[in-house]
Amino acid sequence: QGDAKPLPSKRTRMKMMWDDDALYVGAYLEEPQVVATLTERNSVVFQDNDFEVFLDPDGSSHQYYEFEVNALNTIWELRLDKPYRHGGSEHSERVGM
Repeated sequence: QGDAKPLPSKRTRMKMMWDDDALYVGAYLEEPQVVATLTERNSVVFQDNDFEVFLDPDGSSHQYYEFEVNALNTIWELRLDKPYRHGGSEHSERVGM
């Protein structure tokens, strides 16, 4: 939503690179009060403090991939057919791909 939202009060930095085998993502996030409680893989970790990567290779905002990780290193991997706000639905191990 870009300029429609206020700038974050804390700094976040990330770098990405890839090779023929993998995509590599590193991030540094500032947060003085980190809260994470979820430990089961494919839990809805955005309810905790988390870091999220969205991959949409064709830029369509449809059939895109999300990778989320919370402060306890719990990951949630999912694919969405379209954004939730457009009636999209999750496809992951949590809901039975």
